[in-house]
Amino acid sequence: MKYYSDLHQMVMDDDYVRAYLLSLPVNVQMTIHNENDKMHTRDDFLRYTAKLTKRTSGS
Repeated sequence: MKYYSDLHQMVMDDDYVRAYLLSLPVNVQMTIHNENDKMHTRDDFLRYTAKLTKRTSGS
């Protein structure tokens, strides 16, 4: 698994992460970006995004 210094580096390098992030509502994107320093792998990103989108959908 590839390790990144932060979310910004991951988005610049990983086409899947970039496309997935851009498919989300802007308010969700902004919340994810606020956690920039805590995301170092695609799994970190997907795990956090799953929790966040589950929370915002009311489930």
